[in-house]
Amino acid sequence: MKACEEWTCDNNMKLNASKTKEMHVNFSSSSPSYPPIVINNKRYACQATRC
Repeated sequence: MKACEEWTCDNNMKLNASKTKEMHVNFSSSSPSYPPIVINNKRYACQATRC
């Protein structure tokens, strides 16, 4: 994610936190814990899916 943040900054762009989602797809029976994604001091929403 750091590379994505740097690329958008280098190209005079920015990520829109209200339109950006973090998605985890989990095929196991246990649900692992992931740290939240934070870019430019904004925490991105997580969409968790169990398959």
